[in-house]
Amino acid sequence: MQNKTDDPKTAAVNIYDDIIPFYGVNAVDFRNELQALGDGIETIDLHIHSRGGNVYEAVAIMNTLRQHSAKVVTTVDSVAASAAGFIAVGASDELIVAENAEIMAHLPWVMAIGDANDLRKTVDRLDQIGKNIASIFSERAGGTVEEWMDVLTAETWWSAQEAVDAGIADRVLKAPKRKAASGAKNSIDLSVFNHAGRSHAPAPRKPQAHNETPGPVDKAAEATEKKEEANMATLSESVLQKLGLDADADDSAIEEAINKIAERPEPAASAEPTAEQAAEVLAKLGMVAVNKASHDEMVATVADLSARRDAAIKAENEAAIQDALTTGRIDAASADTWRAEIEKNRDGTLALLNTLPANKAVPVNEIGHGVSREDATQDAEMATVFANITGRTFGKDA
Repeated sequence: MQNKTDDPKTAAVNIYDDIIPFYGVNAVDFRNELQALGDGIETIDLHIHSRGGNVYEAVAIMNTLRQHSAKVVTTVDSVAASAAGFIAVGASDELIVAENAEIMAHLPWVMAIGDANDLRKTVDRLDQIGKNIASIFSERAGGTVEEWMDVLTAETWWSAQEAVDAGIADRVLKAPKRKAASGAKNSIDLSVFNHAGRSHAPAPRKPQAHNETPGPVDKAAEATEKKEEANMATLSESVLQKLGLDADADDSAIEEAINKIAERPEPAASAEPTAEQAAEVLAKLGMVAVNKASHDEMVATVADLSARRDAAIKAENEAAIQDALTTGRIDAASADTWRAEIEKNRDGTLALLNTLPANKAVPVNEIGHGVSREDATQDAEMATVFANITGRTFGKDA
């Protein structure tokens, strides 16, 4: 930031970096450097090439420029995105966009931590900041804040001419034609945004289009406009050629040619094809014609068969579940889960059911004895010997 050597009343100011507190372009340094230039500044020649940054730093820079008595003439040299974009739109008395440069506006971003209440407050704060940014564009270009909120929500990019057409810029700076440097490219990374520049973004909206107030009518201009509209009624050369007329044909020749077209008889409607002809066409397409009654009957039959098939499959599925319950392969608590799995994957689930061992989930058959009874004769002999020795009967009391 410095006074121009050829014009001490003009300050040359550049925003050629991200707008971030403590480094890059920040509000404190910007204000201090601008004030250091003194009170004799009449014009601030601001040039912007920035993808934006911190909203509050940018608002402070914008208001510093607004509060200065000098006229602010801003030129967007390459890109004025996000916070840099609303500085350009909000702080400029005259906004110029260099040819091939772009302006971008979007809703504010934030990285937040905290509990649910903290995050709700953050969302509310973001909404308020978004409306503040929308009001900056609305104040300059017209339209409502709500309309501009839609523009911000869409993350809108404007080319130089589109910015002028939208009412946010005053003119396009046409650069002199020079030989392009080999391999030159934009050094700013725009991939952080939803759209990496105007070439990757949809066409911008124009909220102010239906809000513009017509100015006073210029009678001379109105007469010229009407004359131009009358000239527009002349048919183009291509239309005249289609009518078989020369470019200098007068009104009577044009009218005669049009009347001839109007008097031409309408082409006779083509006869409907016979049933045989229709059948031949259908045969070529691998199709067959049937009457409506037969078709309706066929559709009803197919629907009935489909319903019967579905019922049979459902019955088979339930029979499989009941068999698994009866044989102890699954328990009653899991039956509904198995039914749901059969609906999702019938073949796989039924195959899995068949692999489950019977009597495993629920014992439904005898699975053993407390005492072996393999040799009843041996038991009887033991009982006799026991009785002879002890004088008591062999049993549970022995």
